Amino acid sequence: MSQRLKKWCIVSMVETAKSEIKHGKSNSTFTRPANNVSKNWFQPGHTPWSIYWIVQGCVCIGIWVIAHECGHQAFSDYPWINDTVGLILHSALLAPYFSWKYSHRHHHSNTGSLERDENYVPKFKSQLRWYTKVYPTTR
Repeated sequence: MSQRLKKWCIVSMVETAKSEIKHGKSNSTFTRPANNVSKNWFQPGHTPWSIYWIVQGCVCIGIWVIAHECGHQAFSDYPWINDTVGLILHSALLAPYFSWKYSHRHHHSNTGSLERDENYVPKFKSQLRWYTKVYPTTR
């Protein structure tokens, strides 16, 4: 393919994309799903599914809260009940129970420690981007 033809193809694609964006006809990976959700959310056939997803999310959060308390040994006075219920509920949520329980215990025993906490690893000051120095989030 000649250089002139390559350049023409690139310019043509860019102009087409600019035209589609200008006229709201863009089919990018973000706008297509967002448009489909916004168009179909309140359609008569889709509303029951939307309500079902919201209710299902609330139920799954409730299951997670109980499973989380089992990991803290706060659900029952008997550790074997906590572990049994926690394992069943974590399995229902497709999450590992015992590995989460031990790593979560380690997290809580090191909360507030920048060196030992495994869930929050801050960046070094030299790794921060320029705008964090210009616009600090804390005073």
